[in-house]
Amino acid sequence: MKQLFNIIFFCLPLFGLAQEKIKTDATLSNMPLLEKNKGGQLGFSLKAGTMGFGAELAKNLNAKRTISLRLGGTYLPITYNGLELKVDGSTIVADISGNLGNGFLMFDFHPFGNAFKFTLGGAMMLTKINGAARMKDSIQQGEIILAPEKVGLINTNITHEPFAPYVGIGFGRAIPKNRIGFSFEIGTYYTGAPKLDFVTTGLLEPTSDQEPVLQKGISVYEWMPQMMFNITFKLAK
Repeated sequence: MKQLFNIIFFCLPLFGLAQEKIKTDATLSNMPLLEKNKGGQLGFSLKAGTMGFGAELAKNLNAKRTISLRLGGTYLPITYNGLELKVDGSTIVADISGNLGNGFLMFDFHPFGNAFKFTLGGAMMLTKINGAARMKDSIQQGEIILAPEKVGLINTNITHEPFAPYVGIGFGRAIPKNRIGFSFEIGTYYTGAPKLDFVTTGLLEPTSDQEPVLQKGISVYEWMPQMMFNITFKLAK
């Protein structure tokens, strides 16, 4: 009996060590899965802002949720017909059409581990603006009355380079901690100088040679600011 007691007394610490090892091994074996799930979360956002309306998909790239990747796009059609402007006592009617928007790829960095973020990325720009202007009424030059179609039309087209890098800051995560969240960002695209096509008809046709002057005037607009609001949704735990 004494020998059996000694054996049990000797083995009890071994059972304790074995139990602790089993708990440790189980914890370690689950860590990669937990970290993977934590870092691999997916998100979806609905967007609205100065570049139009759109949507995006997002994915965390690390377990600490400090780096995320976003892929999406925005679009906003533009149509303004019959805008009237007074110039030197005459009324000019302008029609403007085109679109804003882009398809983008962005990386969000949360340097402090909180909701503040710094964003770098780029976009394929869809921005294109077309404008046409004409006289609303006939004009009189001495004894001569000129109909609007005789005076002529002014047609302009403004486009940008297809690709534009982006930098911005914001607040909020692309993949919220809860099921639904909100984020805000402000930044700017570097689009380079816009490209202008300027064509006139009728009596205004000689002014077509002013295109270089107008092109120089708009060349200072190399940056396109953006403000965007997002409603974010978590797709995976």
